Amino acid sequence: MARFAILGAGLSGLAVGNALVRGGHEVVCLEREPEVGGLARSVRTGGFTFDYGPHFLFGDKVLPLLARLTPGLELAPVRRDLERMLVGGRYFKFPFQPKDLLLHMPRRALPGVLLEMLGRRLAPARDGGASVEEWVSEAVGRRLYDYISLSGYIEKLYGLPASRVSREWGIQKLKFLARWREAGLLTLASRAWGEGRRVQAYPVSYPPAGIDQLAGALAEGLTGAGGRVVRGAEVCQVDSDKPAVSFRQDGDLQTLDADFVVSTLPVTALVKLLSPAAPEAVAAACRGSLRYRSVALLFIRLEEPEAIPHLCIYFTQQGPSFRRLTEFRRLSPRLAPEGRTSLCVEITFAEGDGLSALSDRELFELAAGQLSGLGMLRRPKVSGYQVLRLPFAYPVYELGYEAGLEAVLGWLGGLASLVSVGRQGLFHYNTMANSVLEGYGVGERLAAALPGQRGEIIRSVYAGRMNKYGAGGAA
Repeated sequence: MARFAILGAGLSGLAVGNALVRGGHEVVCLEREPEVGGLARSVRTGGFTFDYGPHFLFGDKVLPLLARLTPGLELAPVRRDLERMLVGGRYFKFPFQPKDLLLHMPRRALPGVLLEMLGRRLAPARDGGASVEEWVSEAVGRRLYDYISLSGYIEKLYGLPASRVSREWGIQKLKFLARWREAGLLTLASRAWGEGRRVQAYPVSYPPAGIDQLAGALAEGLTGAGGRVVRGAEVCQVDSDKPAVSFRQDGDLQTLDADFVVSTLPVTALVKLLSPAAPEAVAAACRGSLRYRSVALLFIRLEEPEAIPHLCIYFTQQGPSFRRLTEFRRLSPRLAPEGRTSLCVEITFAEGDGLSALSDRELFELAAGQLSGLGMLRRPKVSGYQVLRLPFAYPVYELGYEAGLEAVLGWLGGLASLVSVGRQGLFHYNTMANSVLEGYGVGERLAAALPGQRGEIIRSVYAGRMNKYGAGGAA
């Protein structure tokens, strides 16, 4: 039996811990916050439940695993037909469905879009370029790309023009385009007609009492099997040679000796915590290539039964400062008191920019004014609001980031007693389902491996990240 120290009790860390403790190992999970869950947490106030943005469990692969690990967890299916994208005053289905876009866009725009799409299919296949702008334009044409204002959404998300964002974002987040790029004309047409049915049939689940129920159930599974979760533990240093973790809890500095360390911290933060220190080239790669965006969540409580006709609305065009609006009651009626509803406004920012300098009141006034102008908020119905700011929410896929990530993971791959995993730990814009599945998979492999075999597992984790979606030069 080995002792594993896990840094962070988000979904990835808890999934790894569940696998390890069930494999017969000692597990201690250190979490800085008083609650587990990381970005999958909830805020409860006045009978309302606000999730840290809307969260969905995509696909059916994760469900059997959760049924085994968390048999008491309640999950409910989510309707996918209530998400919309607002473009030029028109609502389109989200996730993107090309047939829906073509059927509902202005008639004057349609001929040019169709001709360009046809031209793209007849032209010889090209690489598609390094940026997401080039990649999407090559797939469906510049006219459709400009019409849906995808560049505006990306700029809100990353603070960068789409011409400076890696195509990996498109390959990962615009999956229908990734499937369509090499399709012939007949295949393209048949896929367009059936895309909506496939989207609706794709299983999506959600804990109706709030997303924190998922992390709470995983934590209970971990502790119930003999593991420990130490809350309020802020990691101060990670000695990769011993290995050992120094952390501060309630003002006291403590040390946890371990045989192996699994980190789900932002990889840039992990590098700063390591002793012996990382080479300057690795530290420079963290400073120069790997950045995260923060998100401000504005939770608005309303004295009315409904506010908008959709579950989520995505805003692609310039104008509104926010990129997504969610009405939680449409996700589950248990998230708001009877006869009342709530909104979550998501505003992405970087530390030091204009949005980060706004007070909570100023942020509310900005968003509320814009929502009122769009007819989505009636100010007299607002009974209260609060703002939650979350750092390290989104890894920024800026052009060239792959080289920096490869340098960092290449160096970390030489550390025999530590592995970095998860959304922040692998600099990967991951889904909840993938975080759970991939975390549990890494935990199972570590649990079954002899000490001398762990280095191969570490390197395979990093190689898998760099080969995913064409990163690191892969096709």
